[in-house]
Amino acid sequence: MTVATGSVTSKDAAADWALARLPAEHRPPPARARAICLGDEDERWDDLLPYVGAHADHVVAAIERGTTGPNVTPRGYR
Repeated sequence: MTVATGSVTSKDAAADWALARLPAEHRPPPARARAICLGDEDERWDDLLPYVGAHADHVVAAIERGTTGPNVTPRGYR
């Protein structure tokens, strides 16, 4: 969220922001992480393993796009 908006927020708010923008197929891992962080679910990932690699690739690509755009300076976001 910080790279995209320049804002710093809580993990919960950042997760909501990201989940609203993710394609449906990439939502399960961060949705689970948010639920674990909030204490709504126990930590387990075995059922989401098929989603994790694709989600990680999606996030890395988004970060690379976000950190090479016109609003990024050598010192960070402007």
